[in-house]
Amino acid sequence: MEVLLILLVVGIVIFFINKSGFAGAGAASNEKLVSMEKDVAEIKKTVEEIKEKLEEI
Repeated sequence: MEVLLILLVVGIVIFFINKSGFAGAGAASNEKLVSMEKDVAEIKKTVEEIKEKLEEI
């Protein structure tokens, strides 16, 4: 079950990277990088909440 959560997080991060154009840009702006870091932090927080709820079940 934890493996699925990890794969989900990785998939979402890859999705955001591709969506932001970061992967194809040679020189990405700091704003995009900061935005991605915030997105990753949010995703980590969400995954932790999901793990807690699954542990309750």
